[in-house]
Amino acid sequence: VENGGTVLMQSGSSFENNGTIDLKAGSNFNINSGSKCYNNSVIETASGLGLSTIQWSVDSLDWKGLSGRDIAARVLKAKAGDIILCHNNSDHIVDALPVIIQGLKDKGLKLVTVEELIYYENYYVDHTGKQIKNNTNVD
Repeated sequence: VENGGTVLMQSGSSFENNGTIDLKAGSNFNINSGSKCYNNSVIETASGLGLSTIQWSVDSLDWKGLSGRDIAARVLKAKAGDIILCHNNSDHIVDALPVIIQGLKDKGLKLVTVEELIYYENYYVDHTGKQIKNNTNVD
């Protein structure tokens, strides 16, 4: 991320169970079933529809029934530019959020939206799937 201190928290449920989507061009798109369906075909199709694809890099595992403390411990490993997956219907995410938010702020990180986090032009994607801003400085 350009400022080097940004983390995104994203809640799931952006893809309906019946497989239909209702997004406008320029929107961001996350496939709920995660890495099982996230592939080049999906990325190319979404791009052809004018959508930017995103994927999380830190899984809270809150859906597994972990305690708030265990969820927070997992999430607090986040670094600048990470996208954190949390679910709004997990048992203990509400307990974990105050600890997570304060802990990320204490690390000098800032919570932002997807639109603030991802690059829409002049970037490449490295072998890990992370966006890297192209160096536009010319000597």
